Order: sequence, then C-alpha cells, then structure tokens
Amino acid sequence: GDDGTLTGEQAAARELRLSTGAGEIGLGDQAGSIAVLNRTRNRVQSKRAEQVAWRKATKNMTLHNKDAVQTFRNSSAVISFTEGNTLDMDENSLIVIMEMERDVFTRESRRTVVLMGGQLSAEVRDTDEGRNNLEVLLPAAVAHVPSRSRRDQPARFRIKVNPDDTSLLTVLEGTADVTVDGETTVLGKGQVVRMEQGRPITYLRGPPGPPVLAYPADGEVFDYRSVPPKVTFGWRGSSDAGGYRFVLAEDPGFRRIVYEGPVDDNRFDHGNLKPGDYYWKVRSINRDGEGAFSRPRHFRLIQDLEPPTLMVDYPESGEAGDRFELRGRTDPGARIFVGGMPVEIDENGEFVHNMFLKRGYNVIVVEAVDEVGNVAYFSRVVNVEF
Repeated sequence: GDDGTLTGEQAAARELRLSTGAGEIGLGDQAGSIAVLNRTRNRVQSKRAEQVAWRKATKNMTLHNKDAVQTFRNSSAVISFTEGNTLDMDENSLIVIMEMERDVFTRESRRTVVLMGGQLSAEVRDTDEGRNNLEVLLPAAVAHVPSRSRRDQPARFRIKVNPDDTSLLTVLEGTADVTVDGETTVLGKGQVVRMEQGRPITYLRGPPGPPVLAYPADGEVFDYRSVPPKVTFGWRGSSDAGGYRFVLAEDPGFRRIVYEGPVDDNRFDHGNLKPGDYYWKVRSINRDGEGAFSRPRHFRLIQDLEPPTLMVDYPESGEAGDRFELRGRTDPGARIFVGGMPVEIDENGEFVHNMFLKRGYNVIVVEAVDEVGNVAYFSRVVNVEF
C-alpha cells in the first residue's frame, strides 16, 4: 500500500515456498526470536520472513520464525536454537527455520528446519523442559531425529541436498526416521542412505573413519623471532578416503575459524600465522559423504624478541702469553661464540673458554644466540703492556 506495507496480492506473490515430500511449506510471517547465529565465516546472508531482500548476516544476530540463512562458497555458519540444539551449515547451503512445537503432555518438542540446498550437521539433546526432536524437510523426504536420553550424548547427524534434489543422510550418533513417499525407515548409528522421490531409499557404505593426526604434536610450541614459521600438518587417513576436510581455529570450540577447506593429500601447510593458540582437526571424505572429525589437537606460536641472558667474567689485565679461563653463563639451549668461534656450553648454560693474551690491546667479544636468532653480546678491551 501507500504506507509501504504489502497488499495481500503482493504478499502472496512474494511468499517463498518449497515443495517437499511433506507438501507445500509457506515461508512468510515473522514471530519471536527462536535462534541465534553464533558464528559466520566469509559470505553469509539472511532474510527475514516478511522481507524480500537478503542482507549480510552478522554474528549474534537473532533469527525468527521462517527466517532464511544462506552460505556461499568457502563460507559457513553455526546456529543455536533456544532449546539448546545446534546446527552447522556448510558452504553453498540454504535453510529456513520454523518455530518450535511443544506437546505439554509428553513434554516433547519438535523443531523444523527446511534444507533447500547444501549440507548441514546438527546436534539434538534433551533439556530440563523435556525431550527434543529435530525435523528436516527435504525436497524428496522428511528426516526426523530425536534426542537421546543423556544430555552429554547428543544425537548427531549430517544431511546433504544435491543439485538433482536427491538427499544423503548420515547418522553419526543416535537414531533417525526418514519418510519417503509415505514409507518410514528407522536408521541407526553409522548408517548412510540416499533419498529420492519416487524411489525406495538406497543404503550406502558407511562414512570413512576419522583420520589419525600425526604432526604437529598436541601441545607443541613454535618459537620465532620475526617471520612466522610455516606449520606443516600431517595425518593418516583410512583406505577408503578420497580426500579430507581440514579445519584450523583460534579456539577449542572451532568458532573462530582461521581456515577451513578440502585437502586432496594427507598433509597441509599454513604460514603467516599470528602469535597465539591454535586448534585443528581433520575428517575424511569419500563419494558417499564425510566421516567424523578426528580428535582435535592444539599448538601455540610464540614470538620471542627477548635476547638470551649472558654473564661473562673478563680478565682485568695480564701479561703477554698468559693463559686464562674466560667463564660465563647463558640460557640453556643458546649458543656461545667468543671472537666468532663457537664454544661448548653445558646443560646449565655455563661455559669455560681458555684464551691467551697478546701484547697490546686485546678485544674480547662474547656473543650468545638463542634458538630463534636473538643475540646478546658483551665486549671488553684488555691491555697487555709487556
């Protein structure tokens, strides 16, 4: 109308609909906040149910009934629902979230998500209010995942909608019910199925097992002075893995992603990391889907600009030809040079060097060089007259 609101015909024309095996799903009116966009990486957009235009999605923005979220290439998003369930969207994915329905008698709730394209992973867990169920509407099927009896053991699954509208479902923990053309099948942990309208579900081989991380070691520390080192990551994958997905983050919850992407080989190099703590994990990929992630590992980069400790006992004077012991101490692990020549040090960083003084001025220079190249030095002039 003239006041900027949509007329009935305009609203109907602009209403976004998705044809699924469960019927037509209208995506229209907005209700109260039901979820929070916990994390966005690279290009992520959102659209309110009552709006036409998409806008840039931002971290911690609230989501409402029938809102849509879309990720693009090399992008991802994590959504947390008010009942505690979490949903992780991969790149090139589009979802619409629906308001939760709760049965006051059975104390069970049902959250519905429409996956229009791409891939998502989700966790479903119980809360104080009762049992939770997550329902995912797909182009050719409906997947229903109930929570498990223990809160510390959530149900977990991964689901993908291909460009040809077929869908792949992998049950990682717990169970799932899938309905295709009115026929419902119960799936258990480790099962993978392909769903296509007009055809029975197809059972696929299970996803590849998680890789075994090799290096860097868990808790390893990389010291450097000026240029950050190139960190090489390596792992051992299963024989049926056709590739891998590598994830590097600044936090153990993998919310602050530094890098995430596919890797063909079982190693990956990353340079130019800023000082700090990092966490990494890898999962295997084959033509039937992606397996579970490996156990994460942690490492740390420390920029060291502090020169090593250096203490030296110099002779005050002497006679030509006199032999004396130059003694000193530095940090264990550092190297000592006297007059440019290396000198052995013991495990405590102490050293002894025999020298002969010549007639005239003797310039004695001692240098300590630590493992990253920081240098400390002392020099003393000793005058020998005769």
